[in-house]
Amino acid sequence: MGTLDALIGSGELEVLGSADLVGQLTSWPALVEDLTEDEDAGVDHYWSDLGPYLRSRVRVTELVWSDLMEDWMLPWEHGYTDSYELLTDLDFENLVYDRRDIYKTIMDDAHPPL
Repeated sequence: MGTLDALIGSGELEVLGSADLVGQLTSWPALVEDLTEDEDAGVDHYWSDLGPYLRSRVRVTELVWSDLMEDWMLPWEHGYTDSYELLTDLDFENLVYDRRDIYKTIMDDAHPPL
């Protein structure tokens, strides 16, 4: 952000000739800070809530990865897991909802209404 900060600090943004562009550039550092905080909240949520919850209920090494993970193979055999039972657990449902809400906030912050 050094270059943008220097440009904003110089007071010379008017040379751009667009008040809308000036407004967007001056608000950019705050937007990046908000998004960084939101991303950090998502990481914290995983490591403090969702991750420990999952590790206490399923063997992560036994999860059968989806087709999205087909290029990334674990170096051990995939065994049967009861992980589908998580879908009936209210705690899991709430953790997933919280995670969705965190990332919805990130998207809303990244794309504010025009």
